[in-house]
Amino acid sequence: MEILTDTALATLKQSKGKVALCFSGAHCPHCHTYVPVFRHAAEMRSDWQFFLVDTADAPALCDAFGVRAIPLTVLLRDGKECARRAGTLSPGALAQLLAQSE
Repeated sequence: MEILTDTALATLKQSKGKVALCFSGAHCPHCHTYVPVFRHAAEMRSDWQFFLVDTADAPALCDAFGVRAIPLTVLLRDGKECARRAGTLSPGALAQLLAQSE
């Protein structure tokens, strides 16, 4: 799993396939709970590309995706947003979100 910065915006918009983004921050206790769930999903779902976005390191990326609260999960298909969920997701809720977005 890669950590994205602002330079990745153009690449994301042109990407093909399924991409899962997790917007989080080092200062956020809920993010500390959720990031391991997101990482585990990345290990289990090779059909998706998973990326972490630290909000402090990627303000333009956060603006482009309208991030207002973290943690935030955003799913893309072929460069277009197909789902988003704010807050901490359980492993089952994240799996369901991925399945609904296929």
